[in-house]
Amino acid sequence: MALIGGGIRNVPENTVPFERVVNVLIEFQPNIRLSFNTHPSNSLEALQRRLDR
Repeated sequence: MALIGGGIRNVPENTVPFERVVNVLIEFQPNIRLSFNTHPSNSLEALQRRLDR
């Protein structure tokens, strides 16, 4: 499982690095489950959503 924070996703200039991060994660761990938070304060909640599935 990997958590990707809003700091990389929510900044338009980070779109290409974000794509690279996601693609590398999938390449090295094809069955990976990704979580996305909107703020550091809800990181645990984002991870818990993935664990509950």
